[in-house]
Amino acid sequence: MTEVGVQNRVDTIIASAGTGKTYRLVEEIVAEVMSGVPPHRVLATTFTKRAAAELSGRIRARLIEGGRADLAAAMLSARIGTVNSVCGSLIAEFAFELGRSPVAEVIAEDRQAAVFSRAIGAVIEESGPAIAQVAERFGLQARSYTMHGRTVRGWHDEVRRAVDLARSNGISADRLAHCAERSAASLVALLPAAAAGETGDALDQALRLALEACMVEVERGRAGLKATTLSKDVPVVEKTLRTVASGDRLPWSDWARLTKLGATKADAGLFTAVIAAAAAHPRHPALRADIQRYLELVFDCAARCMEAYAVHKRARGLLDFVDQEMLALEIISDPANGPRLRELIGAVFVDEFQDSSPIQIAIFTALSRIAGRNLWVGDPKQSIYGFRDADPALTTAAAAAITAASGGGVAYLRRSFRTRPQLADFVNAAIAPNMLRVGMAEEEICFEGCARTEDPAFPAALSFLPMTGKRKDERTAMLASRIAGLLADPAGWPVTERSGATRGARGGDVAVLCRSNAQVSDLAAALAAHGVRVAVERSGLLDQPEIEFALSAFRWIADGSDTLALAELARLGTDGEGWFAAVFEADARAGLVAQLPFAEALSAIRERAPQLTPAEVLDALLHADTVLDTILRWGEAEQRLQNLEALRGLVEGYQEEQRAERQAATLAGACAWIADRDDARQPESTHPDAVNIMTYHGAKGLEWPVVVLTELDAPARGSPFGLTAEDEGSPDWDAPLARRVLRYWPWPYGEQQKDVDLDVSAPVSPQGIAAIAAERLERTRLLYVGMTRARDHLVLATTGGALPWLDELTDDAGSPLIADVGAAVTVAAERFAARPCAEVLQPAADTAETVIEYGRPTTARVAHPPLRLRPSDAVLRDAGVVVTGKDGLGARIPLVGNPDLQLLGEAIHRFLASDDPGAGLEVRTSEAEAALLRWGVPHVAPADLVTIADRLHTFVGTRFAGATALREWPVHAEDGLQVLSGRLDLLVDLGDGYAIIDHKSFPGSVALDEERLRAFAGQVSVYARAIERVTGRTRFEYWVHQPIAAVMTRIEIR
Repeated sequence: MTEVGVQNRVDTIIASAGTGKTYRLVEEIVAEVMSGVPPHRVLATTFTKRAAAELSGRIRARLIEGGRADLAAAMLSARIGTVNSVCGSLIAEFAFELGRSPVAEVIAEDRQAAVFSRAIGAVIEESGPAIAQVAERFGLQARSYTMHGRTVRGWHDEVRRAVDLARSNGISADRLAHCAERSAASLVALLPAAAAGETGDALDQALRLALEACMVEVERGRAGLKATTLSKDVPVVEKTLRTVASGDRLPWSDWARLTKLGATKADAGLFTAVIAAAAAHPRHPALRADIQRYLELVFDCAARCMEAYAVHKRARGLLDFVDQEMLALEIISDPANGPRLRELIGAVFVDEFQDSSPIQIAIFTALSRIAGRNLWVGDPKQSIYGFRDADPALTTAAAAAITAASGGGVAYLRRSFRTRPQLADFVNAAIAPNMLRVGMAEEEICFEGCARTEDPAFPAALSFLPMTGKRKDERTAMLASRIAGLLADPAGWPVTERSGATRGARGGDVAVLCRSNAQVSDLAAALAAHGVRVAVERSGLLDQPEIEFALSAFRWIADGSDTLALAELARLGTDGEGWFAAVFEADARAGLVAQLPFAEALSAIRERAPQLTPAEVLDALLHADTVLDTILRWGEAEQRLQNLEALRGLVEGYQEEQRAERQAATLAGACAWIADRDDARQPESTHPDAVNIMTYHGAKGLEWPVVVLTELDAPARGSPFGLTAEDEGSPDWDAPLARRVLRYWPWPYGEQQKDVDLDVSAPVSPQGIAAIAAERLERTRLLYVGMTRARDHLVLATTGGALPWLDELTDDAGSPLIADVGAAVTVAAERFAARPCAEVLQPAADTAETVIEYGRPTTARVAHPPLRLRPSDAVLRDAGVVVTGKDGLGARIPLVGNPDLQLLGEAIHRFLASDDPGAGLEVRTSEAEAALLRWGVPHVAPADLVTIADRLHTFVGTRFAGATALREWPVHAEDGLQVLSGRLDLLVDLGDGYAIIDHKSFPGSVALDEERLRAFAGQVSVYARAIERVTGRTRFEYWVHQPIAAVMTRIEIR
């Protein structure tokens, strides 16, 4: 028996890459279930939906293999999923206790930015001017931008980042003021103190005087100044003087720039005084004040944005992922929920614990006080998601501390089932020294044996791939040429399949890992020049011709007068230049329509569009005759079809966003929304011969026979500047969020990155040293992930110069471990055989004709009736309708005024359906009055409505004595390819058949109205077919009840 507040045992498994982590986790869960823990009490979290589906499937398969199909079926009730899905299930379970609806609208990850922006608009508008005023002096724009390969974050994005970090670390809005004060104090402490008696005004005045004196000297000797001085230094002085004269404060980057005047030695003396005055900027009191003010404003804005975002979501019943986690933590931490939680959760299994965010660690810690069995599985060496708010130091410390404190055990999975022994030994030698120096044990670092053995016929597993060229694009082209050469020699690169069979390598066996998405795109383009397929997401989805074609058709369907969309359709959809001439015809629209073989089909879709969703319209236009054939004629059919599928995903995303915002989804709205998605990407190819190109982060969890590691020359960029979450003191595993704070150091000098004092003092500060150490450790982990993706061959791409990243793998003396010595790769004193690199293959001239890879046969168009069949819409045309009898029910019911007959009919129908003849007259009259009032038809007296009901009851009781009368009887059945769904006003069971009675408020004579008779006959014949199909009875009577005319008319269908 476990109790809330009592720490239960937590066991940990450290599983190196490819050592069967998932297999072990499956075995542990299966053993727990087989030992008696009901499947519905099992909770298991994974990092992705794909991993969750794989884990769940393998558990059920293992139980079936063990002869427990019953438990396998019951595992469908287990909570196995991502952390957010598991949290969502707990929120639904405890919705009543939380005062929330059990059905919550969760904001999709790709929609969160848009929802957040809408929520905080008013806050940004109010806070923005004050922040922008200080940010301008720091050279910070509102939005992020990239320059010279470096991303400069804008203050808008820093506010959003502060909100995200605060929420994912459990930091409340009212604690952000403390974060601002703490951040400012630590950054300002790095600045030199002002000299005694030195004021900001005095420093400003000294600079102004120096600038003015400088310009006097410049004008006096301008004719003799060097050209460089006149073109570079003098304009800086002139611009600064204009700013000072205007009364505006100088940006701090301008102060820093002034200290770098005098590049030409012959003229350097002109600027000595200016340099001396400007060099006082680090100790300027206004710099300290600006830093403090900026941080105060940014964190205050972030706090208000947190509150505005919360209000926005609450008003719309929305939750995001962090809300789910915080609410789940609230549920688990509440002692009142303990007994019920123990009933629901008996065993907790955490996969990939090293990638958990601080709030997730808090959730797992709280769960360990609920569940009797707790197992955390992961690999700290593969913690590479710091940019997703994972905190490797916190998660590793928490896992180790909670395991030790709870008396749990630590197991290690070290036998590799993935890689060749050569590669395992190489990874051990290359990675272990760095990991050992940060306190990790050999057991959690190194492989110990491999399931595979070395095939003597295989070439060596390691190779270097030199990329020559002075420019990066030249080196990328060389890399592409060598990969093409590798694919041209498949026998020279043998790979082992899982079955043990060997074969030559093909494109899908190769993965090239890059540091940045920009390099991924560059390499994809270079490989495409060689005709090599690539599996990579690319930018520019909306710029592809098939997407332009589909969106043009979309716009023309939305608005038939949009001749620009029509011209675009004609340009893309026809081969000649006839479309261009048609644009200038008197009736351009008619001329363009004549160019398009599918124009009529699109016009037909427009007619139906009001009844279709945007996604359904897209499906319809793509299935219109000749539309897909037109697109597929352009070649690269596989990629074009995938792009169209991606477009459909965008349309569905738009519909989902509109639904969440309680707004209508329209064609015009979809077009505008998609046009704003300029970051939409083309999906990667799924062709088995496509080379995989991705980032190191994207490769985690995957494996390939051949892996190429690139950008090993990338320098470390660890910096204490920017926004980060950290612990204020030693981390407490028992309460992982208790000491979390945000630290934000803005860079105040804009593009000036060197020789500004802070560039020297910050790196040697405790925060700077910690940032650089964390960056280098992250880069070591990233190299480990890259190296361990390879099954058969690992290729290290070199540039002929220094390799700062690879050289960060060092011995204890700080010397690089890995070296290329020709026929071998050395790691310190160890020597590993190396194979020659792939030959260079030059791009071949493209002379091949476009091949139609996909197509569909031409088939005759088949017009199908709508799926849903509404009996009220049916009209009988192919049979005779005859009136065979009329029964009077009494005097005609008088109508006062001019009532709406449809509303009157609704009131009569509702009363006849609910009337109880056994109730007293007073009750029945009151209900009749209420029905007439509800439908707004006071034109009939309540007593007359009761009379109508009495007449109907009398007729049925007399005509069909003893029969069961079924009022408002639902009928659901299949009728050929259609599905019928409706209600009969009155169905009388005759024993061997049925009488169908339909109420019609029409006051005239049905017998004299041919169209009304046929409409009635069509309606009842549809019902009769459905009832016959279900019951087998074939005898039917059809009656029209006209309560106002007081007539029952019997008809027959012949």
